[in-house]
Amino acid sequence: MKVTLVGTNDRSGGAARAMYRLHLSLLSQGIESRILCLYKSTNDIHSNEIIKYNYPILSHQKFPFLVDLIEENRTPVSNTLFSYTDLHANIETHPLILDSDVINLHWTNFFLSVKDIGKLLYLNKKIIWTLHDEWAYTGGCHYTSGCNEFLNNCKNCIQVNSNITSLPELLFLEKNNNYSNDIELVAPSNWLAKKAKTSPLFKNSRVHVIANSLESDWFLRFDKGLIRNKFGFSSNCFVVGFGADSIIEKRKGISYLIEAFRILMLDQEWKSAFESKEIVFVFFGNYSDRNIELENFALHLGSFSDDREISEIYQMMDLFVIPSLEDNLPNTMLESMASSTPVLGFPVGGISETICHNENGFLTDSISANSLAKEIYRIWKNISIREKISDMAYRFAQNQFSSGKQAKAYIKLFIPNSEALRYQEEIDFVYKENLRSAINQKLNHIRTAYSRFISKAELKKRILNILFKSKFLNILIQKIISRTK
Repeated sequence: MKVTLVGTNDRSGGAARAMYRLHLSLLSQGIESRILCLYKSTNDIHSNEIIKYNYPILSHQKFPFLVDLIEENRTPVSNTLFSYTDLHANIETHPLILDSDVINLHWTNFFLSVKDIGKLLYLNKKIIWTLHDEWAYTGGCHYTSGCNEFLNNCKNCIQVNSNITSLPELLFLEKNNNYSNDIELVAPSNWLAKKAKTSPLFKNSRVHVIANSLESDWFLRFDKGLIRNKFGFSSNCFVVGFGADSIIEKRKGISYLIEAFRILMLDQEWKSAFESKEIVFVFFGNYSDRNIELENFALHLGSFSDDREISEIYQMMDLFVIPSLEDNLPNTMLESMASSTPVLGFPVGGISETICHNENGFLTDSISANSLAKEIYRIWKNISIREKISDMAYRFAQNQFSSGKQAKAYIKLFIPNSEALRYQEEIDFVYKENLRSAINQKLNHIRTAYSRFISKAELKKRILNILFKSKFLNILIQKIISRTK
């Protein structure tokens, strides 16, 4: 069986790492797995199975600086990614796609357009889409911030302002026009699966829940004392940690963690232990915009890509905190548990599904800084429960997140059976025509907003906007710029 996994990156970022781990799991089970990606960074024994995609020379982009327009018109509700891809990759003619029995889509933003996904459905191949966030069923947001407008065609988006309010409606209409029930979904958590199933776009689709996995190396044990010595921490201090791909992303809840530490510092015993370095707070991940208040409490260790280094950081900790307000099945939770480090999180999404309070981890009573501070303090004072949960978390991760378990679940899904035979939907031509008319109307609104945005831009951007409409020239110019730096 030949399976092609499709993603924007091969292993850079949380979604890509999850895809790469699945790739390795499938290979270990004898499946001929390949990855087709836009950006390739892997250079190991498996790099030959990873193919970098090159856009056709005549690829055309309508809105080269659409990302800037979106960012200029975001509301304070969220700073999580909001995306729209207007460049068509046309991967349906790629040899790796044509040669596949199964096409497994992953995080494909800034690579595949909605139209590209629609074209894959005409190949008469099994299409499985593994969701890593909520974008597949929304009008552009990757997490909804509690909004349910995806149930109503995203007509009243709370994440963009009135200047581009047509954009989420446009994208939702395009998805409605290009998707079909032939797309099967895989969600790593029940939370994400249920939300996808309630959406108008996937209400008649098959939705499966298969957890992400970890390589066996994540379960190796290291000497905690030696790791702490390397980072300059004493062997008997209480180390609390936090980590994310983007530290400043609002939904990751860093503001709650900062407020929780403010509350803890009001306790004299905690404050004394903190000031004498008996308590240490560390964090890691991309940290582009510094937060001085965070740095009053915590030390930024850096951003890491090597799994061995990241595993050592987890194992150095006594407690890993995930104060996410929305999350699917975060890699950091899986990695921490596999590293035998207890996880504390809010009762949300895939976190509350995975963690059973006081059994394999910790959950707060509510989503609040007070509840978070209370639980951190309790865990600090109770060494025995930390040791118990450490062991239970490790065992749970071994049982639930093994690569073999994930691969077998996917392989079962890949093999066609009588229930999974696909069918041709009856097309309501009048409905489709009305849909296309609505799409053109919304697209004209975005053209107007984009033209207004570009007309006010500096001369350099206006020139690049013309040149970058050709993807070939875009790539060529970017290469020239990078070489002159």
